[in-house]
Amino acid sequence: MKKVILGIFAMLLSISVSFAQGDLRAASRAYDNFALNNDASKLVEAYANIQGADAGVEADKMIDYYLTAGNIYGAITQAVLTDRQKAQMDPDLAALTPDLPTELGTVAAPAAMAAEMFMAAHGATDKRGKQRAAMRGLAELQQNISNSGIYALQDQDYETALANFSASLTVDQFLKDNGQESVMDSSEGDQRGDETYYAGLSALLTENFEAAKPFYIKLQEMDYGEDGSVYDGLYRIATNEGNTEQALAYLQEGRERYPDDNGLLFTEINYYLSIGELDALLDRLQTAIEREPENLGLYVTLGSVYDKLYQDAYATEDAEKANEYFGQAQSYYEQVLEKDASNSSAIYSLGALFYNRGANMSQELETLADDLSREGQRRYEEVKATVDAEFEKALPYFVQAEQIDPEDTNIIIALREMYARNGEYDLSNEFKDRYERIQAGETLTSYFAQ
Repeated sequence: MKKVILGIFAMLLSISVSFAQGDLRAASRAYDNFALNNDASKLVEAYANIQGADAGVEADKMIDYYLTAGNIYGAITQAVLTDRQKAQMDPDLAALTPDLPTELGTVAAPAAMAAEMFMAAHGATDKRGKQRAAMRGLAELQQNISNSGIYALQDQDYETALANFSASLTVDQFLKDNGQESVMDSSEGDQRGDETYYAGLSALLTENFEAAKPFYIKLQEMDYGEDGSVYDGLYRIATNEGNTEQALAYLQEGRERYPDDNGLLFTEINYYLSIGELDALLDRLQTAIEREPENLGLYVTLGSVYDKLYQDAYATEDAEKANEYFGQAQSYYEQVLEKDASNSSAIYSLGALFYNRGANMSQELETLADDLSREGQRRYEEVKATVDAEFEKALPYFVQAEQIDPEDTNIIIALREMYARNGEYDLSNEFKDRYERIQAGETLTSYFAQ
């Protein structure tokens, strides 16, 4: 974990030193003035002068730079949090008090920076007084680091959230390693577990899987949480690493421990969808529907699974199974329309279901066309009427779907092919043209709604 947070601090420090070389004495004087008078402009001045101030400091004086920088970043953290808390508690009060200077509100992760400076100060000297000052700074800062992480998470600024929660955990361990008390020892609940989870979650939300991994491993060791979110995170991390076997082991363990967790159930469904393991999906999707009966996407997905099973059974000439699966697919699509008559996914899927059955039957026509006997011709006309009827069932669904979602290219392609098959080439060309216009980025209204 130490490696992770140091990497973040290195990034933040590289941003800071891009400023012109600062002045440690000027920064220290401005900070002292701020501490006496609470003049925010002096804190801005201190911040400006501390940037790059370490460049001109002798090695034995770096302790002063670290302590001063820690105090400045700690004060910025407090100023930012105070401004945020005022706005939340009483907007009228916030309007009557001076605004937070813009320069302070844009400082990158000041709480994490302050923590790094105080820890560096403690390691830069063996003088007890200076070390106590560094520890005091950390102790006073600790809760503010956590609060900064929470605000960053609320703002969806996940990189800053990761920096702060990582810093909070590092400071907690640093204090314990040096015989000091941590606020996490006396906090209600499981603050260490919570902040470990938030750190890992922040990393996952930025798709920083490498940073997320040690946090989620720790959470598993801690047996943290009352749901399957930790195992879901471990599954995602292992999947990103290409370790499918380990990912499945996490998923199976999570499902066994938290069988009622919908998040893991949906993760499992998505996994089986990705590998096309259709039989394994049936029970899981039906379970998901029982738990979330208003989630219409589940019905459409289950219908599409039965549609694919129908296609497979038809290909193997298992007529009984093909008819059974076709009926199940049709049923689930129609259940969606009973709940939402304008659901374009279900409407299109029903059209595609009939279209594909017509297309499957068309293969028999190709064989019958070569049989010029009277019986062969009679059979040809009989099958052709059945095929035409299936295509005729499909067309109204495609037309209805186009009126709801006129820019769905699957619908446009289906209509183009349908009209070409029917010999209505003007309409077929119309939808060919509309397809090309959509691909070019043009916004279209419905052809049939005109």
